[in-house]
Amino acid sequence: MKLAAIALVLCFASALAAQVEFRDDFTKASQEAVKANRRLFIYFAPTLKAPAPDKPAPEDPFKPLWADKTFADRLARQYIAAKLDVTANQGAAARYGPVWAPMFVVLGEDQQEIATIYELSAKADGAIKWLDSVDAYVRALPLQKDRAAREPANLRAQNDLASLHAEHAQYGKAAAVYQAFLKAATDKADIAAAKCQFATVLAAEMEIGPVREERNVAAFKYYRESVEEFIALKDKRALDAAAMSAALDDTGNKGEALRALLFKAADAFPADDYEGEVRIKAAIVAARYEKYDTARKELKEMLDKPKYAKLKQDIVNVITMIELWARKK
Repeated sequence: MKLAAIALVLCFASALAAQVEFRDDFTKASQEAVKANRRLFIYFAPTLKAPAPDKPAPEDPFKPLWADKTFADRLARQYIAAKLDVTANQGAAARYGPVWAPMFVVLGEDQQEIATIYELSAKADGAIKWLDSVDAYVRALPLQKDRAAREPANLRAQNDLASLHAEHAQYGKAAAVYQAFLKAATDKADIAAAKCQFATVLAAEMEIGPVREERNVAAFKYYRESVEEFIALKDKRALDAAAMSAALDDTGNKGEALRALLFKAADAFPADDYEGEVRIKAAIVAARYEKYDTARKELKEMLDKPKYAKLKQDIVNVITMIELWARKK
């Protein structure tokens, strides 16, 4: 009996991973995960080169995490792990989103993407928390999908499903949820709200180059429609939708279309407390495109108006920030 107990302890101890054991071949790692019916954890690592022939290459910034026994054991229980140089494996990385480094991807037992993250915590507790969130996502997904399918015109049900996807950088799946909803919905306010959420999902994707530009234009289109439809309904959520659009990149006219949308929403609800903050965002957009005089003028005019007294410190802070931007130029 004692020998059996000792054997059990030794067996359990040997199952604990001293450090993360990475495979360096994507195809073989994928095949191994399928055979073992486990998930695949892929680390697309930055290419680390020596700065000079007589200098060593920099160390992997996640080296302490991979050596952490608690994290290594947590990963080994569910995953086969692969570490791939992002430069040498751009084709593989591009399947799961914009190619950045570091980039971490989780594939399910069926080798379909579950989650992607670009900013994994380098500390064990934070990284484990993310793995736990992936588990929660996988558990919740069937129920949320079923609810969304049963209630195709229920915005809350669709928002819950889309948010679940977006939390794990599955923006394409989240966008598809809103596309389906817009075809099924009839309530005008819900349609306007869904367009705002759809735009936010499109803008969240970390694409670069032409794809980024296309999504940026599409996001602005849906923000604009959302704002205009809320205004037509006399719904103050037009201010929220306009404010969210302010974070978009240039839509091809140095921010003027963004500013026009912000002003349109602010002008529609002049008595709302949030109206002033929307105007501040319009000034910030002007400054982003180096229209510093325009931004200063608008903000200083706001300082002179009693209605914006509560925003005085915010306005002063933004003016200070803009002055710093202008000096750097």
